[in-house]
Amino acid sequence: EGLPPNGVLLGTSTQPIFEFAPTVGDHDYYVIVETSECVSVASVPVEVEIILQPTAEVEEELIVVCQGEEALLRGVNEGPGFSYSWIGPNGYFSDVAMPPALQDLELSDAGIYQFITEIGDCVSTPASVELIVRERPAAPQFEFIDTICEGTSFGLSINSPLDGDQYRW
Repeated sequence: EGLPPNGVLLGTSTQPIFEFAPTVGDHDYYVIVETSECVSVASVPVEVEIILQPTAEVEEELIVVCQGEEALLRGVNEGPGFSYSWIGPNGYFSDVAMPPALQDLELSDAGIYQFITEIGDCVSTPASVELIVRERPAAPQFEFIDTICEGTSFGLSINSPLDGDQYRW
C-alpha cells in the first residue's frame, strides 16, 4: 500500500490475486511480480476509495393498524449519495427512505417490509418492519324502538352482537 518505491507490504501470494479487508479512506495500491530470476518494476498505482458499509435503519420495527387505516414506513435517510429501496407484500416497492403512507390497508398488506440502503456498489443488510393489519369489526346495527315516552328508560342494543372488548355508546 502506498506509492512505489516507499509503500508498505500488505502480503504475498502465489496467485495473481490478493484479498484483504482495507480500512476506510483513500488508498493507493501497486504490485511487483517476482520470478526465480527477476523482479518487475512496480505497476502503476491504483487509487481506491474505501467507504463505510451503509446501515439500513427504520424508525419502527412493528406497525399495527386496523383494516382501512394507513401506515407510514420510515427509513433513516443517510444523506446525499445514498439510494433506498423498500420491498414488501403484494409487489410493494418504493425508492425513497420515507415513502407516502400506505393507505386503505387490507389483511393482504400485512407482512414483512424490508428497507435497504445503498451507496455506490455497497448495499446494506436489510432492516425489517413487520406490518400487522387487524380485521376491523363490521359496523354494528342497532336494535331499538324509535319512539318512547319521556321519562321512560330504555336500553340500546345491537343486532348480532359483535365480539368486542369494549362498546362505546
